[in-house]
Amino acid sequence: MLAIMKFNASRFAYIVILLIATASVSFAQEDGDFKQLFNGKDLTGWDGDPRLWTVKDGVIHGETTKEKRANKNTFLIWKGGEPKDFELKLSFRCNAVNNSGIQYRSRSAKPAGDNKWRVKGYQHEIRNENKFPNVPGFIFDEGGKRGRLCLAGEKAEWTADGKQLLEKLLTSEQIRDLIKIDQWNDVRIIAKGNHIQHFLNGELYLDFTDKHPKLASQEGLIALQLHQGKPMWAEFKDIMLRKFSGAEDAGAEDAGAEDAGANDAETRDNGSATSKPGQAMNVWPDLAPGETTAETGTVEPDRPNEKRRVTRIGKVTKPTFTFYPAKKPNGSAVLVLPGGGFRILAADLEGTEIADWLNQNGYHAFVLHYRVSPDKGAEMKRVKAIQDAQRTVSIIRSKAEQYGISEGKLGVIGFSAGGYTAARLLGADGSRQYKKVDAADEQPAKVDFGLLLYPAVKGIEPGHQFPPTFIVHTHDDYIPAGEIAMFYAGLKKAKVPAELHIYSSGGHGYGLRPREGSNVSTWTNHAESFLKMHAPG
Repeated sequence: MLAIMKFNASRFAYIVILLIATASVSFAQEDGDFKQLFNGKDLTGWDGDPRLWTVKDGVIHGETTKEKRANKNTFLIWKGGEPKDFELKLSFRCNAVNNSGIQYRSRSAKPAGDNKWRVKGYQHEIRNENKFPNVPGFIFDEGGKRGRLCLAGEKAEWTADGKQLLEKLLTSEQIRDLIKIDQWNDVRIIAKGNHIQHFLNGELYLDFTDKHPKLASQEGLIALQLHQGKPMWAEFKDIMLRKFSGAEDAGAEDAGAEDAGANDAETRDNGSATSKPGQAMNVWPDLAPGETTAETGTVEPDRPNEKRRVTRIGKVTKPTFTFYPAKKPNGSAVLVLPGGGFRILAADLEGTEIADWLNQNGYHAFVLHYRVSPDKGAEMKRVKAIQDAQRTVSIIRSKAEQYGISEGKLGVIGFSAGGYTAARLLGADGSRQYKKVDAADEQPAKVDFGLLLYPAVKGIEPGHQFPPTFIVHTHDDYIPAGEIAMFYAGLKKAKVPAELHIYSSGGHGYGLRPREGSNVSTWTNHAESFLKMHAPG
């Protein structure tokens, strides 16, 4: 026991000496080594409002009160430089009303009265909440106009055309379980080139690439924020930084800038070149008809008790479409229109999952994120979706040769509200719902075949102008099966080649996913036969 005690004592002494030595040289260490930015005793190396920032019990303590308020957001700014590529580690805790942050790659902002400690730039949000989306860890554009750049649990990028969600990394339940309420939370921020990652309590929390050619930041200040408003407090400790040399980043910054410029050129021209696989393309060269904003959408929180998560994207005012090529293309392509009641888009259930199924069968797929919003005005929302779909069809047709799409082999598949939009495409007489904007609109907005899944077709009159049409519905769908049967009867009367499959159960909104007690997921077998007949390879 004595020997162990001696060993521990010597080890403790060594650690103390090491920490003292590290603190004494913390502002002079070479790149590549972690250095402590806070010495645990005072605010040496930092600059902030002395009324609000102190050191208590070895941690940085920032607090506003009724008597000591912050005039606008205020910051404790590290004076050690403006690092470029780095890894920042620290721990934070705060009270329930706090929505402050950790600033990095930031720059000085205009003072607000006597508050000269102002910065703007990337912010790692800190909160004492675990209800998505108002949780710690998302990236906020402090002092800028882009708002929440990347939410917790997302892999996303931001180009000249706005935000593009690439993948959901975590569910809202996983995010909730990672957050430690009323405790210390460990943060890692890694920034290399235009690529940023946030880690929370040891787990990758978000992955963000800023490809905006003007707004992306490559270096800047590190700071800690206290938010204006209600009295609040926040504490920080174990603040350490290491810088990466340019060689370690392998040219990621230059590559990112090149990609951003290429994407900007492509999307401005709407088809001056075919889109790269997985790359979203603009539907309109400028603002969409009647719009005053250009938002590519936000991912909604997961719904409670949902057995299989659905990625729901809302608030889209800037429509985009994404190309998913088949590995063994057969010369045909299908435009995919997800559903969502024109309020949201079921982006995976009725979008990317459908594209994957089509690709497996040799069909190129184009997934359209048409405009959706929670606002009232159902007819206007339908018109906007039709405009976006017509325009997308014309763009695809204008580049059919580059995409490898044969004449007469461009179709559409739509689900629910997307089924309504698809049916309107199928029944179009050639007229557009918008004025032509460029050469792409010289191409027809007609499609050659269509698939309608649990479609909302009320008010659409089927006629001879419809191409071959395939329909799937269920007896227990809230859209009356009789209404769908009458629609099919209209197609039959007009002598349109058509198929109708009504399953006894399955409800609504299943996509490709099986439903317990139903065989509705077998619709793909019938659909594949239909496609081989009317869009053969």
